[in-house]
Amino acid sequence: MAADGASIARNQAHTFLALWATLVPYLQTDRMLPARLDRQLRLHRQFGSRDRRLYRELAYTAFRYLPWVEDGLKEKSDDAVRALVWLSHDLAATRLVKSVWCEGWPLPAPAIAEKQRRLQTQASSLPVSRPLLPEWFRGECPEAFHPPLGDILQTRSPLWIRVQTDDVDGLAAEFRAQGWTWRQSVVQADAWRIDGEKDVTDSEAFRKGAFEVQDLGSQLVLESIDVPVGSRWLDACAGAGGKTLQLARRVGSEGHVTADDLRPAPLEELRRRAERGGLRNVSVGDDGRELFDGVLIDAPCSGTGTWRRSPHLKTSTNHEGVVRSAVAQTDLLETYAPRLHLGGRLVYATCSLCRTENEDVVNGFLESHSDYRAERPIHEFGYRRARDETGLTIDPAVHDSDGFYVACLQRVS
Repeated sequence: MAADGASIARNQAHTFLALWATLVPYLQTDRMLPARLDRQLRLHRQFGSRDRRLYRELAYTAFRYLPWVEDGLKEKSDDAVRALVWLSHDLAATRLVKSVWCEGWPLPAPAIAEKQRRLQTQASSLPVSRPLLPEWFRGECPEAFHPPLGDILQTRSPLWIRVQTDDVDGLAAEFRAQGWTWRQSVVQADAWRIDGEKDVTDSEAFRKGAFEVQDLGSQLVLESIDVPVGSRWLDACAGAGGKTLQLARRVGSEGHVTADDLRPAPLEELRRRAERGGLRNVSVGDDGRELFDGVLIDAPCSGTGTWRRSPHLKTSTNHEGVVRSAVAQTDLLETYAPRLHLGGRLVYATCSLCRTENEDVVNGFLESHSDYRAERPIHEFGYRRARDETGLTIDPAVHDSDGFYVACLQRVS
């Protein structure tokens, strides 16, 4: 059996190398690389669900540690395969290849420096002294090149859900019946972190709208600002509506949230999610005339705060794209600023850790709009204020989340 296991593990490595070769030409250009990978996996009908989880995990690990393993994977070196397998997450799907390729190795330590030391002795041909983040990012977020932020950006994001039912005991009972374990966030009671690999959407509680899958950092964007019960809001870049539904819960049945987006498909998904959650205070489509108590601009951005969840974006994002995003983000603020009542709040958020898309955009807007002022967060959750006090940077290393930035600008005259 041991010989059979070794043969299977080596065949799995060879299969992965062939799959990886189909992705290499698109590493710097395709921001939808995971979808490309899934299409490749579907072409192999002999793959079972465990095979797909294995190859997907190895690919995501390669995205994370690309500067260390890229050359070796191209050469199909054993050192590269061994390092990749060792660095991958410990899952049921990866245990066989780990037992064969990394026999006797300890699980990887969280610190990048510790990983480097191990690989320098066990996979000495690999260039593990190379930085794992693109050099242009150093000027945007220098903290990311040092612990603890630098370490956590190379780890997988956990699965967080946002509870949107008052029957919390019933939800917990269903989770226990499923054999799921979880922990409640210490800073946000509605945020539960689910342990292990679970398809929480395949549950009666999800079908009844008792919770939504939403990262803790995303939840804290809105929890950091004042959202009065009964207020009326516009979610101008709603997408599929994760924050729209959270806003709807915050404003209560006396309030209302209008959701809008340039893309019709996500708005259809938003409608379904609102209906599933029983949220009747959400409407889709903005007529451009109403004034609001609050406008949320969850702006399209580089996504650098989501590199834990989407590590392929490290290679397909460049500084020129960040600068272009900042121009578009400024245009969004200019467009929606007039849609507020006096005293209303313009909330600007990104899933970026780039200064150019965050503080620079907000400061540029404030310099040209004397009728707005930055408002302090009502909760800071242990995060540092943004570098120039205009907003809050949601650091992934503080509460194990993705990274975000949020600023609340009040119309004062």
